[in-house]
Amino acid sequence: MSARVTFVLADLPTFNEPYGGTFAHGIASMTAMLRRAGHRVNLIYRTTLPTRAEFVTQLRDADPDVVAFSTITHVFPQVRRWIGWTREVLDVPIIVGGVHAILDPEDVVAAPGVNLVCTGEGEDVLLDLCARLERKDPIDTIEGTWHRERGQVRKNPQRPLLADLNALPDPDYSVFDRDRLYGASLGIVSAMISRGCPYRCAYCANARIRDSYPNSRVYSRHLSPGRAVALVENLIAGRTDTRLIVFNDNILYPNRTWLREFSKLYRERIGIPFAGNTRPNLVDDEIVALLRDAGCRRICMGVECGDEDIANRVLRRGQTNRQITEAFLRFRKAGIETVSYNIMGSPFETRRTLLKTVRLNARLQARFLNAFLFYPFPGTEAHDLCRENGFLTGRHGENNSAVVMISQPGLSEIDVLFTQRFFHPLVRHYARLGRWPGVLGRPLLRASDRLLESPMIPRRLLVAMKSAFDGVKNR
Repeated sequence: MSARVTFVLADLPTFNEPYGGTFAHGIASMTAMLRRAGHRVNLIYRTTLPTRAEFVTQLRDADPDVVAFSTITHVFPQVRRWIGWTREVLDVPIIVGGVHAILDPEDVVAAPGVNLVCTGEGEDVLLDLCARLERKDPIDTIEGTWHRERGQVRKNPQRPLLADLNALPDPDYSVFDRDRLYGASLGIVSAMISRGCPYRCAYCANARIRDSYPNSRVYSRHLSPGRAVALVENLIAGRTDTRLIVFNDNILYPNRTWLREFSKLYRERIGIPFAGNTRPNLVDDEIVALLRDAGCRRICMGVECGDEDIANRVLRRGQTNRQITEAFLRFRKAGIETVSYNIMGSPFETRRTLLKTVRLNARLQARFLNAFLFYPFPGTEAHDLCRENGFLTGRHGENNSAVVMISQPGLSEIDVLFTQRFFHPLVRHYARLGRWPGVLGRPLLRASDRLLESPMIPRRLLVAMKSAFDGVKNR
């Protein structure tokens, strides 16, 4: 007898453009494991808010034995409501996993209707759950879960990480409607060939997640180069419209030895341009050459803050502005497009440090710029810092592009939103000033700094107008 598992995923954008979602690689991996064991799987993937009637109809059509919600912190208030709707119409186990379940299991297990919280990777947890349901065994002692029944919570031991990703089957993406996914019409396909990250940035969930495992030393894992290339081959098999592979890994390569082999195999067996992520402190001439030779078209790197004290003391980035500048220059010289990621309004920021981030980006000449609002994810070092200093507001936003989540002296919400909303034109402005000769450029740069740090600019009005023009949903 096989179990019917229905995944529910909320992916709610904050912009008013049509959005079909993206691959959720964890769900694809769990789907592959479940189907290999003979279980049936389907997915309710919501990129818009459903009515209760719409959601209940989708659930009843699926007729599940298990409902598995995957959630991040931003959208959990919506997911909590959907869990309630599910419990009203179905008497089956409800399990909740995803990053928020790992970071804040107390919050998740308290949601009415939840039976199990998956506190780590879900493949073996779901296999164990389905096997117990088949045998009609109790489900309260599954490793890697918290179980709640009649108000009592049992906190089971964490299940160790799977150390060897090569032991997993290729993810099964057939539960996704590939033709409606974001970027599908442009021939863009996303892939993931690793799990975890070796760094401990204060604002990121990775450090907290890694520390939750008994074998945390193996947290950052990559497929072997050959297996990584084979995964991409399977992902694009039978499709002739693929124009770009986007690797969603935190860091595309674990070391240069791995990258040397991957570069050769990818060039020989795939040959499709790709994009990925790295860190400026991991970049040198050989790394750039290997990526270029493999077919890298675009590389994304975290800048985060142009003030080195905040970047390293507060955010724990462990990189210098010189490393950042040199890394972007190396890629630009190699003909590889660069993408800059930035955080606006980190703890202890000021108008001046925000402008330092703008000015650093003006020097980088990145092809694409991203400016996100600081989000104090529960369980992170940055969240603890904000709590200790009284910065937490209790506000909630469905992503890190719409709502300022902390309040701190010396920097208003409007200061942060103004810099974030106008980040692109401000960077372009400083880039133009930077091209003036020093005798003229330096006075103009100082004048711009004074103006943008002053209260003379009608920031609130400009933010309201820009948000309305961009269609940003301030929720």
